[in-house]
Amino acid sequence: IKLPYIDNGALNQYIWLENHQIHKNNKEEYPAYWTQDCKDDGMAGIYAYYQVGKDKREGAYADMLLSLTDHLIPISAEGNWDIRLLSSKGTGCISNTYTNIQEYYQPNPFSGYCDLENHYFNSITENVINWKHHRHEFVIKSQNGLISNKLSDMGDNSDAFTGTSVIDLSSNPSIANVITYHHRAEPDGTITKSTARPDNRKIHLSGLKINMQDQLDGIFKVDISWDSYDVANSVRWTGDIVLHEKVNVLPNSTITLDQNYTPNIHRRNYSTNLFSGPSYFTCLKNSSLVLQPESNFECLNLSSVILETGSSLEINDGSTLIIKSGSTLLVKTGSTIVIRGNGRIDIEAGAFAGIENGAVINLVDKKSEIKLRKGHIPGVNPTVNQTSSNNLPDISSIVPFSGKGRIKTGLRKIRAEGKNRNPGSP
Repeated sequence: IKLPYIDNGALNQYIWLENHQIHKNNKEEYPAYWTQDCKDDGMAGIYAYYQVGKDKREGAYADMLLSLTDHLIPISAEGNWDIRLLSSKGTGCISNTYTNIQEYYQPNPFSGYCDLENHYFNSITENVINWKHHRHEFVIKSQNGLISNKLSDMGDNSDAFTGTSVIDLSSNPSIANVITYHHRAEPDGTITKSTARPDNRKIHLSGLKINMQDQLDGIFKVDISWDSYDVANSVRWTGDIVLHEKVNVLPNSTITLDQNYTPNIHRRNYSTNLFSGPSYFTCLKNSSLVLQPESNFECLNLSSVILETGSSLEINDGSTLIIKSGSTLLVKTGSTIVIRGNGRIDIEAGAFAGIENGAVINLVDKKSEIKLRKGHIPGVNPTVNQTSSNNLPDISSIVPFSGKGRIKTGLRKIRAEGKNRNPGSP
């Protein structure tokens, strides 16, 4: 499945789905140590992978052996997680070494780690990761208070997609592309960043949905669709996310745009003090973010929601876009916001709100509202947004809007007809 969007100049990306009927065909999925009691033997099912580049299918031997490695990246059915080291330790399966216990503590479908990769941590004292000194193998896993000691970095019984499984915008793992970081691992552990190949650093959303159903006879039925835009449960998204088409948040669901706590660079970021940058949700031209009634989108921990020219945000009755302290809402000229019923945008104290002149704002109903709480800051957070919008004046003083609703700032209630209401007025 070729993914439709990548960064300019980056290598193409694909998702592979392979039906591995292990134990039924005299084959093993994880041959290393599979006879040991503590090691899982794998399960029959669909095994999924990203392919990055490697588009050339035939040619001279030398042409087919490109210098780039890690063209295949596993997608585990267990999903992706932010992981931290616990102070407690245990004796690792197979290795019999005294090793840290790693806690899988919060979901991170776009940017987190799965079992099947080396793990690095923000808790190191150094500001540069050394791949040899700082990596952690022989995983002892803690999740929801349960300990798993199965050498999971070499595979376990939960990696395969079994039964009925879905990968879409609501799931973990999700359908977005993988982040790449081309580098050379030196023998002494130094990481040398490559400049010869453009990385894919953004997370590009589409309407891809993969539905896998076990037919109970060693055959899976796989349905692929490209118009699945619903977020049907609450999700936590991190990273530099780009919306090309649409996201439709269904009732009683929340998107939380949060900081990524999984390292994806080898030098500590000066803004976040982590080995990862801040999160962004950027709506491109002709894209739309829709909050259905009683749904929410919250933006926290230095994250930014950016509406580019030609994009739209629709907030329906009982739904809220919440911008927390330190985070930013940037609405550019030519973008559109429509708020209906008692839907609202809530800019909290310490949060940034930058709405450029020429943005189209329609507060349709009497209770439709943009609430600028005391202590909010006009413009954008300059620590994480380097843009000419840094010095925008307060939106309540310059931005025209239509409809019956209001912009509430402090004790002032400003309606579209230009009448300022006193405190306590309807």
